[in-house]
Amino acid sequence: MAISCILDSMSNIFDLNYDKVIANYGFLLDTPNLKIAYDEVERVYFIRGNDQAAFDHLDLKIEDGASFDILDYDLKEHIKDHYDLTEDVPYRVYVYHDDKIEIEDHDFRILDLDFYDLIRDNYEYATDDELKHIFEKKEMYGLFVSGEIVGFIGVHRDGTMGLLHVFDNYRKRGYGLILEKCLIARLIAEGKIAYCNVVIDNEASKRIQKKLGLKYSDERYWLFK
Repeated sequence: MAISCILDSMSNIFDLNYDKVIANYGFLLDTPNLKIAYDEVERVYFIRGNDQAAFDHLDLKIEDGASFDILDYDLKEHIKDHYDLTEDVPYRVYVYHDDKIEIEDHDFRILDLDFYDLIRDNYEYATDDELKHIFEKKEMYGLFVSGEIVGFIGVHRDGTMGLLHVFDNYRKRGYGLILEKCLIARLIAEGKIAYCNVVIDNEASKRIQKKLGLKYSDERYWLFK
């Protein structure tokens, strides 16, 4: 499927890395007008479609800490009202659309569990369960300069690039750009699509995506209870 078609697709997240999604999540519903998958580890509902009646029929039991990843604006508003959700975070999907990327020689490595505490202490937006999963899948990477780690990046359970962090002493040297570029090259070599989710007001990340030439989708939404 062409990247432009993927960005316009109702089932975006399923089309991008379908095998990974199926491996990690179970479908609660899979119809032409509504697809719902659920990540039991992160307690995230991935919803694509706009069939409000079909959604209500499921009568989901929402625990504290549960969240929704939604494509359709009208269904998003419906779910907000239905479950009295207050946190509404718009984001866009950015996709690298080429099958190659020019890259210099960098010391970019898979990180083992010796680095777990370092990552845990410097990245707050992943749960312990997700972080352990990423290490187990060997999808956490570090960039090293003169033998010292300057930053890290990884692949989330849903297949998206993320967890990008450059340590304070090494910022403003372009290492964030290098980290993502190296990961894109790795994903391309593995026959995967390189893509990430970027919150609308994350200007630093948006600059990196623009420099690397990633194409972006219309707005999607995260909802939190």
